Amino acid sequence: MLTDLDRKEPLVHGCNYVTFHTNLDLSIPVKVIPYGSTKEMSIQRYSQDLAAFISWWNYFVLKDLNGFSGFSNVEFEFENFKII
Repeated sequence: MLTDLDRKEPLVHGCNYVTFHTNLDLSIPVKVIPYGSTKEMSIQRYSQDLAAFISWWNYFVLKDLNGFSGFSNVEFEFENFKII
């Protein structure tokens, strides 16, 4: 199990089109940052990376948390791009 201090450690995870910046327990908003100077991204590309991030996080982090309230309580913020 992660300690209260460990839960707040920074987490950066890269996928195919974006990186996700947050902390281990996802208690702060997840900043979604595209690679390069992309200003628009298709919903398909974003959805692919979001699914990859959630799957990775569930496999590698969730088992060490106690009391995760679910992804419906996680906030995602797009940094300098929009979904088309």
